[in-house]
Amino acid sequence: MKHFVHALSRIKYTKASIACTVLSRANAKWLVLASKSKPFYFLFLHSIHLYLPLARTHCDVAHAHCFNRASKACLPQRVKLAKTSIMLKGALLDLDGTLMDSMPFHFRAWNVCLEEFGKSMPEEEYRNFAGFPSLLIAEHLVKKNSLAITLEELFQKKKNMMAEIINKADEVPLMGSALEALDLLQKNRLKLAIVTGSPRKETMPILKKAGISERFGCIVTCEDAKSPKPSPECYLFCLEKMKLEAQECAAFEDSNKGTESARSAGLWTFAIPNKYSRNQDFSSAHYVCKDLLEAAGIALKL
Repeated sequence: MKHFVHALSRIKYTKASIACTVLSRANAKWLVLASKSKPFYFLFLHSIHLYLPLARTHCDVAHAHCFNRASKACLPQRVKLAKTSIMLKGALLDLDGTLMDSMPFHFRAWNVCLEEFGKSMPEEEYRNFAGFPSLLIAEHLVKKNSLAITLEELFQKKKNMMAEIINKADEVPLMGSALEALDLLQKNRLKLAIVTGSPRKETMPILKKAGISERFGCIVTCEDAKSPKPSPECYLFCLEKMKLEAQECAAFEDSNKGTESARSAGLWTFAIPNKYSRNQDFSSAHYVCKDLLEAAGIALKL
């Protein structure tokens, strides 16, 4: 099994399908989870190209992922994975709603922008967009409210308003136990990175206001990736910048778009739902945790 990896790509299963397979080079154990009898695509995820080879001479763990084209969700909420011999080297964290309790600030920024047009967005509606990039939210608001403004202009207004709100705020709180989780990860000498769908103009003021910007060796924002989450592009870009392999890193997300992005990039994936995302389907995550500290603790035991 040392040099296992003859890639299977886009193989269609029409009956009983495999939801997830994890291979351990050390003992060649398989973890196989059955799924519903629907068409699936069996993908070995190491590249995002149409043909997905895994021909790597030093691959310790090969992640296999099946996608139900109808729901894109076929994995259970919690998956106990085969024990590996890989030492975790990196922790990649989403920003809004995962590390920082900044979602209320975004909600306020959108509504301040909408007030100019005599419109508003209720919190119930905003919850539907947990994990969505700002540009897509802007597109929705422009179309729904027939605003006399382009989505790009609304996006810029919101970005400027968010930066203004953050600068005026006394503080931007971290999510519960987030600081303890960062301390734990750094104590174990993990490299830390931010992978967010927010623009840099919003991201940096939040991190600086919280006094934690210097903890992160890499900060990836929406400007660094052409395709937003759930595309794996932002995570692959971060791995390249950090010079780390996917199976050496854990990703921490609060939305299903984020967990799909990280899982597709091949990272160990942890979901930490909050009040905005708690009703989402997190079947793409390896683990669903109550807070960041619990997730960090599990990650360090992989």
